[in-house]
Amino acid sequence: RDVLVEVVKSPQQQQQELVETCRLALDVMDWRQRGSKPEEQPAVCACMLNPYSSIDPAPPHPSHETKSALELGRILQDGSLPLFERYRAMFSLRNKGGIDCVEQLCATLVDDQTSALLRHEVAYVLGQLQHESSIEALEIALRNHNEHDMVRHEAAEALGAIEGQRWDTVETILHEFSTDPNIVVRESCMVALDAADYWGNNNNNNN
Repeated sequence: RDVLVEVVKSPQQQQQELVETCRLALDVMDWRQRGSKPEEQPAVCACMLNPYSSIDPAPPHPSHETKSALELGRILQDGSLPLFERYRAMFSLRNKGGIDCVEQLCATLVDDQTSALLRHEVAYVLGQLQHESSIEALEIALRNHNEHDMVRHEAAEALGAIEGQRWDTVETILHEFSTDPNIVVRESCMVALDAADYWGNNNNNNN
């Protein structure tokens, strides 16, 4: 904890993404400490539980159960809020799922100007959801050469996770950026293509 606090106390000497990561870690630790009391962890309905095997850096807030996708999107996109609260809204959107929630996540990926760390996590979440309606937003992030490397990397991997009738479109995008000058982006696209090929062949062999 002391190391995390030290980084947060001297943000001008650190990369923004590192400071935000440490701040987020501290907020999670504080939340867990508060959560030692039963009343701090009210139950949520099944629709708010994590349907994935990932260990998320922030839990959905119980009050999000009654909020609409638009309301959660406003929290996610509010740069004046602590990153921890925005992350909670993001994972609530993911857990609820559905086109309305995907649209809010996509809008954040494309429009947010406050945090590359947040945008990279949004791209990761879209990869988990594997919804075809996110292809355009992920492509925009991947094509943006001014975007942070980790966001473009995550957008490439998220695209590679999307299967279905629009795979040809995704495959074309990934092939295009498999020669990107940025090695992180280039290798992410190559890995995404290889993974899709492996899982596609594996599924075909099992049928």
